[in-house]
Amino acid sequence: MGMPCSEHDWLASAGRGGCKRLLVIHHNFPGPFRDLLPIWSDRLGWQVLGIGSDASSGCDDVPWIRYRYPHQPIAATSPRINTILSAVRRGEAVARVLLDLRARNHVPDVILADPGAGETLRVKDIFPDARLVHYCAGHTGRSARGAAPDLSIIARCDAGISPGWWQKSTYPPTFQPRIDVIRDGICHAAFGPDPSAVVVTDDGMTLHAGDAVITHVASAPGGGAGLSGFLRVLGLLQRRHPCRALIVGFSDDATDWLERRMAAACVDPQRTHFVGNPRQGGIADMLRVSAVHVHIGRPDGVDRSLLEAMACGCAMVVADESPVREVVRHGINALLVDPLDSEGIVEAVLRLLDSPLLQASLRREARAEIVRSFDAGAAAIRYARVLDGQPDDHLPPHFLPVALAGDGVALHDYVFCALGAP
Repeated sequence: MGMPCSEHDWLASAGRGGCKRLLVIHHNFPGPFRDLLPIWSDRLGWQVLGIGSDASSGCDDVPWIRYRYPHQPIAATSPRINTILSAVRRGEAVARVLLDLRARNHVPDVILADPGAGETLRVKDIFPDARLVHYCAGHTGRSARGAAPDLSIIARCDAGISPGWWQKSTYPPTFQPRIDVIRDGICHAAFGPDPSAVVVTDDGMTLHAGDAVITHVASAPGGGAGLSGFLRVLGLLQRRHPCRALIVGFSDDATDWLERRMAAACVDPQRTHFVGNPRQGGIADMLRVSAVHVHIGRPDGVDRSLLEAMACGCAMVVADESPVREVVRHGINALLVDPLDSEGIVEAVLRLLDSPLLQASLRREARAEIVRSFDAGAAAIRYARVLDGQPDDHLPPHFLPVALAGDGVALHDYVFCALGAP
């Protein structure tokens, strides 16, 4: 087996036979590929190098290069023009790194990239012979970083991979045949229930597995029905139950916003605790002390934090949204709720707090779904086929989305056909 190489080793492999050189580009490297990178590097022996923005979280499994993105504000015009200008800025920033690699006589065999921020704008100009595979996380008109980039940037690739059928369905029918659906891979061995888990919060409170702890992974403060919705629910819940809340991932930069929202929702600050942005092992411990995990909002797909909560065997209350229904089955591995019905969410949380048997069943099935459908090893091998230009003939193990009528119909509507476990 190979070992993660240095950037020097990766560059030195140029021209060496039998060792695929993979370049992975993501604005928040490693992004959704975190658990796949060591498999490609260690088990397949590929030479892997990452490129990410200066705000990337980074990883220790493979070498990676930061690019500097100019954060100066763009003069307000229209959202579409601003998006194009931002994409050009980011694309040029990445291009400077690529040109430097090429100047050092390196040409990657394959490039895997998220095109959502415009980072692949000039990839094919610089490396025209490299196979370019886009991570197609959804084209809904907007992305997590603002208005979605022009489809012409996204479509300029040799193949695409979407993490879900709903995400694939957001692209035009003419582009969908080029997209394979491969679930994000999770190293589920790093997660899992732990009845002895303990968390010490930022304010010094010690929480244990088995305590009545309601957990939530915070999105950005502007995330609409995410953290704002959770605080509304929490204020109602704390009037009816002596539970504590643990909110993971909230930034200290928005303390004023948080205090206003907590006051408006009548949230008890003495029973509401926060932990910043822990690394993977840390967030697992946060989730392991959860009695009920609340995941609400308007997702563009199946959020990584939801998958990690399932891998930890959390009993969950989850917003009933189209992307989520591919993974979450009401009453089987979670309870689905209307994300705008705060009273209904409170009732669902109380139902789980008062039902240990239901909790246990949901926990068991949630983790089983991750092991069954989101295994990092299986995902890495399926990715490798597509990256290598081979057909991916894998059928989804549980649900097969079917277009309801006619050729070229996008998969906005689903018929889910039970195919049984592999």
